[in-house]
Amino acid sequence: MEVRVGGLFCPLGKKGYHAAGLLVTDGTRFIWLKRATQPNEHTDGVTSPLYAGYGIIDNFAAEFFGGCLLDAEKPVSLRIERREGTFRMAYKQDDNRWVYIEHRVRGLEDVELPRTVKVGVVAEAWADVFFQSWFDNFKLTPLSDR
Repeated sequence: MEVRVGGLFCPLGKKGYHAAGLLVTDGTRFIWLKRATQPNEHTDGVTSPLYAGYGIIDNFAAEFFGGCLLDAEKPVSLRIERREGTFRMAYKQDDNRWVYIEHRVRGLEDVELPRTVKVGVVAEAWADVFFQSWFDNFKLTPLSDR
């Protein structure tokens, strides 16, 4: 599945988090790929780095993984592929080719989920500043029998 995500992703100051992207779940395990911003010690106090982040929540124990820096002024397309129990994630900006995120964390390559799962888009925030995200070009390809 894939979607294009844009919006205002810039908490002010050193507090706050904004994210929007794709989610796959069986109700217990959650796999996500999000465009997100979160202040850190390298921010200028006004804007934050924008990145594609991904992770797994299994039995409510979360593992969050780093991602790739993005251009904050442009929307990003996100993709999650599932093939024979393996999940691959990618992003692209400016209609360039897909850039696949290398998974450096044990377990993401062989996440066991049933054939039928729930998928969709997600937006989340914890910040006392305005957050507005948008989604378009959502595509869902059925899982093949191969």
